[in-house]
Amino acid sequence: GFDHCFVSVPTKDRLSALFATLRRNSERKMVVLFNTWESAKFHALLFRQLELLPVHEMHESMEDVDVVNAHDRFLYCYPGILFASDIAMREFDIPPNVDYIIQYDPPMDPTEYIYRVSNAKIFHTSCHKALLFLSPEAKEMEFMRYFDSANVKVNE
Repeated sequence: GFDHCFVSVPTKDRLSALFATLRRNSERKMVVLFNTWESAKFHALLFRQLELLPVHEMHESMEDVDVVNAHDRFLYCYPGILFASDIAMREFDIPPNVDYIIQYDPPMDPTEYIYRVSNAKIFHTSCHKALLFLSPEAKEMEFMRYFDSANVKVNE
């Protein structure tokens, strides 16, 4: 099955939580989604320096040919991490051998969450976990009410 999970983590602790998640799953293939290309680029640069896993990046500030090349390289690597902006990923399906989709930034609209993970759920059943980072602030907890109304079972 496809597991939807979330972790409640204060914004100031998100980077260390991401690092811990990636290190704990260093034998896996993961996509980390961000709301902005600047954030995707920053995290790719940072984690490339840490040499934890092969790092790939896709965002709209890249030339089209570079985005396609990054997607193709990520497609055939295992393990590895793809840091991507939400907009850049809209052009591509999640590769079939991805283990985790991590949403570092929650989408601006809770309905966007389903869109982000739906192509993995529908087309690539080997992707078995979607992890959403949420801050304890009430605004982001609106996601939990949305999940309830959309009949999406989410584990903490």
